[in-house]
Amino acid sequence: MASKWLMSFLLTIISFTAHGQIIESISFAGIKKTKPRFLERFLVSSVGEPLDSTRLEADKTRLTYLEPISSVRYEVSLSADKATVIFHCTEFYSILPIFSMGGINENFWLQAGATDVNLQGSNEKLLFYYQYYDRHSIIIDYQKPWIGESDWGYGFNLTRWGTVEPLYFENGSTEYNYDNTSLGANLYYHLNFTDRLVFNATIFEERYQKRELPGLEGAPELANLRKSLFKVIFNRNKVKSNYFMQDGYSLQVNSEAVFPLNHQANNFYITFAELRFFKSIGKTNNPIGNLAQRLKFGLSSNENSPFAPFVLDSYVNIRGVGNRVDRGTGMVVWNSEYRHTLWNASKVSAQLVAFSDLGSWRNPGGGISDFVQSRNIQWFAGGGLRLILKPVYNAVLRFDFGKDLLHENMSGFVFGVGQYF
Repeated sequence: MASKWLMSFLLTIISFTAHGQIIESISFAGIKKTKPRFLERFLVSSVGEPLDSTRLEADKTRLTYLEPISSVRYEVSLSADKATVIFHCTEFYSILPIFSMGGINENFWLQAGATDVNLQGSNEKLLFYYQYYDRHSIIIDYQKPWIGESDWGYGFNLTRWGTVEPLYFENGSTEYNYDNTSLGANLYYHLNFTDRLVFNATIFEERYQKRELPGLEGAPELANLRKSLFKVIFNRNKVKSNYFMQDGYSLQVNSEAVFPLNHQANNFYITFAELRFFKSIGKTNNPIGNLAQRLKFGLSSNENSPFAPFVLDSYVNIRGVGNRVDRGTGMVVWNSEYRHTLWNASKVSAQLVAFSDLGSWRNPGGGISDFVQSRNIQWFAGGGLRLILKPVYNAVLRFDFGKDLLHENMSGFVFGVGQYF
């Protein structure tokens, strides 16, 4: 509380003493890769205008929204009727290797590659990685969120995805080798600093090959499907970061349409939304905990099909439940975490995490009442550990153990890289 009063007092002093002061220069200290011209586009303050402490606070907030920037403070120097503003920024290391792995219930996955979240110093992103998750996959993704000084951007992605997928039929389940080869393009439009629209078009081919294992009689041996996908995404990001501490909220709303190209089938529609909320707990300048919440809701075309889009999966929504345990044409999931800081040094930190994962699904061809039927509700809770390398963007080694609170005595470990959400 004292630190809040002190900040308010200092801002009042700056506002009082700077009345009539004109900004002579704005500069950035501490940045090594990010281009100053790129950061300037996000500032409310500008050279030649009167100094305003409210605007400086808004500038600080805007800069902390950017992924390459881990923390920001500003310094004001006054002389006669002039003012000099310096934003002291701390950058994440933006080029980093991707190496992560996870395992649960005798299942193992691994990712290896590299990414740059600040390519050319202007928040461009390039990602490439190889994945082994039952089978082999390769993913390439490039994003240029801003073209010059405009509000437009673009991106593209190429994916060769291979897994083993359990598909669920009325009289049982069986496993398929699943391959998805896709090429997609994105067009971004920034409505304002925190809100943007994404327009996506993708062409892809799916192949399902029944595995040569004891399986379900009557299940199809092979399916080879070509499809086109069009989606519109609304993103709002009002999450401020101070290294691994986060405050604020984000919202993403997706609306997708899938059209078959080489087979007779109905068009398929998916809509889902994801809301995240973060709140630091403790002193403003030295919080000891972080409360994190995620709420997801989605519906799709309600066909009685084994290819339902929403999965029940340890890595996606319910920790400890297993891998791709079930599928549905609707979902509602609430993930809740409390992340308590055990140790916080200049480069490395550790958190102890308590979590609850609660969700329900609509069965393919089912009704809205499926969401409140006990057999479709899953609730797992547990705890975990986070080991964090602070200078590197999203460098969090995660270990979690979840236990079933409603049904069978199920439990499992889940581990990987990055916060769960």
